[in-house]
Amino acid sequence: MNRRSMFALLCGILVGGALAGVVRDNLKDAHVFNAQATVGYPLHKKLEVGDVIKAWGVYKDHTTAKFSVNIKGSGSLNLLHVDFRPYKDVVVLNNYNGRWIKEVRPAFSRNNFAANKIFEVKIVVLENRYEIFFNGKKLSLDFPVRDSRDSATNVALHGGSNGFQWTALQLPKAQPPAGKGFPFATATAKKNFLPYSLSVGDVITAWGVYATGSAKFNLNLMMENDAYFMIHVDFRPPPHENKVVLNSKKQNGWETELRTPLPTFVNGRAFEVQVKCLDGEFEIYQNGKVLGSRFPYRSGFALEDVKFVWLLGGSEGMVWTDLALTLAKANRVDGGYSAFGAWSDCSADCGGGTQTRFRTCTNPAPANGGADCVGDSSETRGCNTQACPRPVNGGYGDWSDWSECTVECGGGTQTKTRTCTNPAPANGGKDCVGDSSKTRECNRGKCVELIIKANDPTVLDCPIGKWQCRPIFTVKRTKGEEINEDAVKICRLVNGKSEDCVEPKKAGKEKFLLKLGKVEASHAGVYMAVYTEDGVEYKSDTITVNVIS
Repeated sequence: MNRRSMFALLCGILVGGALAGVVRDNLKDAHVFNAQATVGYPLHKKLEVGDVIKAWGVYKDHTTAKFSVNIKGSGSLNLLHVDFRPYKDVVVLNNYNGRWIKEVRPAFSRNNFAANKIFEVKIVVLENRYEIFFNGKKLSLDFPVRDSRDSATNVALHGGSNGFQWTALQLPKAQPPAGKGFPFATATAKKNFLPYSLSVGDVITAWGVYATGSAKFNLNLMMENDAYFMIHVDFRPPPHENKVVLNSKKQNGWETELRTPLPTFVNGRAFEVQVKCLDGEFEIYQNGKVLGSRFPYRSGFALEDVKFVWLLGGSEGMVWTDLALTLAKANRVDGGYSAFGAWSDCSADCGGGTQTRFRTCTNPAPANGGADCVGDSSETRGCNTQACPRPVNGGYGDWSDWSECTVECGGGTQTKTRTCTNPAPANGGKDCVGDSSKTRECNRGKCVELIIKANDPTVLDCPIGKWQCRPIFTVKRTKGEEINEDAVKICRLVNGKSEDCVEPKKAGKEKFLLKLGKVEASHAGVYMAVYTEDGVEYKSDTITVNVIS
């Protein structure tokens, strides 16, 4: 569905003081909401490929008992059990169908959590597996779909102790009936374009999850030029000034702002912000309560100039999650088809294929609860019915050289490949038989745990003729063992390579310096420390020497 078609479903009639209740009732369970442990939150649709489930919580410390996100069915059926056990530095993935099945344990560390900070768990439903993300980073292992997705009925959050809390949840959205409100997922910094002009009575609603210590965050109604703000609703929590700032911006810069006290936000909890378009002014709500005074349209601005909604800002895990438009006008517009487009390329070069052409429900698009178009949106016909030439079976070409090892030490792999191009299969011929790649072990030697770095200052301005110009570097083992000082050299970096390497002077424990002597013009350059062990070179970052007259 295109943007115009989608937004046309967002129609509704709002009545004065009933604003907050009307929107919230119509969009119930269709956006992020506050959640708690031991409650099974119902899914209002069957799980489908591409669906996303997100849960937020506030971690206490390593004394927290295990806690989990669960996709559950009827009875004791548990399709996916994502169980965090920070006290054991592990996350366990499993399912239960009369008994616990073989578990999967991706790599995980309690250091991924921070005390009293919110975290986010995301589950992405794929064809044959689930992908799990923690704070935006994918876990190293997926979990297979072992039970039918159609049996999923609810999502439950469990566990935790000693101050740990599950706080918010976002479930896949069921298609709501046409009418008063239609939500859709959004993200921080995404430009959510409007299909047509706003009018008096329309309401913009945005949801997010708050994090204590977040940078300021804001909802903005924007002109076509994204430097022009119709209204800028800017939340500035501590350590900022603890205010909500309302403003607008055009070519001459920001206008005179209005300020009101910041309403209550709770760490990890969902919140709602609404902007109602009135005649000549806006009214702002947070969690159903009016914020301060109404904000007037500024000179030179009109509602029809607004082109998109922009949700910006936030940090420490604060995120915008959902957006909805509720329209005041409910004039029904039934959809009509456009003309058919051009025929697609034929699906086969010979032997009979098909080609397709499409039309769209945009003439006009259905709006304000109007009916979808009647009839098929595509047509198909046969093509290229002539007989195909003789098939050619594929044959492999020569092997490539071995790739570079994936690691410098501790055991890695190298790969070489060959392509099915000698000849390539043609005219329905068979693909090549056999492997297209081979892998072998490499660099199995023990890794050296080493700290090698340039000491400040990393830029030295050295006058010609002076003596005190000494780049200094630190070379030491991370666990305190001694290094082979004779293996330390200080080299000049030329075209990405180390050249003119010399033995350094000691400048204290684990510190080495390059004694240039009386500064000359030839001393200008970039230097680094190089430590060699078991044939492997370890290089520091660089110090730049500038020679000045």
